[in-house]
Amino acid sequence: MPTDVLLLRHGQTDWNLTHRIQGSVDIALNHRGLAQAGAARDALAGVRFDGIVSSPLERALVTANLVNTAHGHEITTDVRLAERAHGRFEGWTVQEITAEVGADQVDDFFQHSAELESWDDVTQRVVASLDAVALDFAGGTALVVSHGGAIKAAIAGIQRVHHRTLPSLFNCSLTRLRYDGAWSVVDYNNVEHLPDELRS
Repeated sequence: MPTDVLLLRHGQTDWNLTHRIQGSVDIALNHRGLAQAGAARDALAGVRFDGIVSSPLERALVTANLVNTAHGHEITTDVRLAERAHGRFEGWTVQEITAEVGADQVDDFFQHSAELESWDDVTQRVVASLDAVALDFAGGTALVVSHGGAIKAAIAGIQRVHHRTLPSLFNCSLTRLRYDGAWSVVDYNNVEHLPDELRS
């Protein structure tokens, strides 16, 4: 039997709002992010999950806990679901990084800088976590709460495309995967469960 995995990106934070790179820094959900997580909880209340797994970072774990109030599972955390690490540049905006490294170098910096976690490493660890979820909840349905860059990296790896070909994920968007001997992407970056005013 196939295993279904719903990937949920965390709700909005103030750093999302101001376009600051979060990475591995623990940033709390803001008021809008809490409302988004509440809307996701309501939308997913009727879905039977066999388990919930989350990144340990606060913005993801709080989102997972809010959704879980309708399910009552013991949430498992997995550090492999954390966001891409950006080292000393966490908290910076793209404009600030551009001023630091130069406009002609900024694209290469984000793709290849040794100061940042490599995209290949992000893909490998997130897909490894999803593989473990597929094994742990074989034949069932699991909710996995993670981050925009981490989810995008995993999907790029599964589809064997460059991550830059994929749209950025909205806060509290849902991406649906199915594992049946191999991963397939059923839906990507869906926000139909969110009210119009909470789609961002």
